[in-house]
Amino acid sequence: MPEITLSELRYVLFEWNQKHGKRSGPTDQKYIMAMSVLASMLDIQWLDNKIDNHDSTNAYIRPKPSSPIDNHRHADRVIQLGERLFNLQAVRGIRFPLDELKTKNIESTFAVFAAAEMLFKARVPFEFVERRHQKGQDYDIRIFTADGAEVGCEVKCKTETTVYSESTLRSSLKTARQQLPRGKPGLIIIMVPEKWLIDDTIRHAWPRVLKSIYRNTSRIAAVLLFGEHWNFSADGSAERFGRYIHWSNEKSLLPDTLTGFSSERGKARDLV
Repeated sequence: MPEITLSELRYVLFEWNQKHGKRSGPTDQKYIMAMSVLASMLDIQWLDNKIDNHDSTNAYIRPKPSSPIDNHRHADRVIQLGERLFNLQAVRGIRFPLDELKTKNIESTFAVFAAAEMLFKARVPFEFVERRHQKGQDYDIRIFTADGAEVGCEVKCKTETTVYSESTLRSSLKTARQQLPRGKPGLIIIMVPEKWLIDDTIRHAWPRVLKSIYRNTSRIAAVLLFGEHWNFSADGSAERFGRYIHWSNEKSLLPDTLTGFSSERGKARDLV
């Protein structure tokens, strides 16, 4: 797959401005460039089906937004996806999640790219892994430590309409643990609905679930739950904040640089 350069995207933006006889605003600029990335790395038909038309597999992207709030979410999620694919395009194995993006629910693959972006920004070496549909060999990302060891990373997604229960979270953690390779350390990353991150009652219940996952094992080094929180103002403006909640397994021997990577030390390139 030919590399997409920032210069090429800026030229796409220049042509758009020339065609429409005006200079687009900052959000429109990022949106136009993100759409160009998606068209290059996926295809025009995918854009038509997933970005412009609504079906059960792409509700998360808010195609054809019908409210100002959904309009903000639509633009932001298209831009996030475009920026992530742009920054991760050279990562080995990227064709595997790209193929899943074409065929699966967008939200679940969106979570994989979000997790990969965290690793990318933290400058943690990794590659995407081909799905094998076998226990112990069916995870998303392979991470490499400084001493050459491998760490399996499985990414799960609880869709934004999922109602919280301890059994739901426990089931996702148990399934993720079974998918990770035996005899090697592993990380579990789960994208969760906004309410799960801002509801104190829910958050205070999580340690009970995690204790059951960590009991008698040092293989699962850490669990990271993440998601987004939105603030909408009366003037129609909106802000999105990323929220991360991280638990390390005290029995694990992995360094914090690998289990605490959600603190972004690096810098990804924005589409501007």
